[in-house]
Amino acid sequence: MRKVLSVIATIGLLSFVGCGGGDGDTAGSGNAGHPIVTRAEYDQIQNGMTYDQVVAIVGSAGSETLNAGGGTFAYTWLNPDTSGAEVIFMNGAVYGKDTYVSLPYVDLR
Repeated sequence: MRKVLSVIATIGLLSFVGCGGGDGDTAGSGNAGHPIVTRAEYDQIQNGMTYDQVVAIVGSAGSETLNAGGGTFAYTWLNPDTSGAEVIFMNGAVYGKDTYVSLPYVDLR
């Protein structure tokens, strides 16, 4: 249980740090100004899904933001407007997810 709480606390810290500026480069970019992940895509992501299933829903690879060892990873999809989603995987399956700001409902790609 302590390891899970530690992972969640680390992800929360990374989420806070990850929301800052940057150079505007996002996972799967090439859609300048268009969302990488939408609210509709985020809502389709369910616990137990694999990373490949999540990528198939979102349409692009995420950026690995955490490798806590023991099969625990976090991937982030950031939009140009700084909204985005983070998905936590444990033992190859979605364990949890969260959003940054408010995800757009429409995909204008």
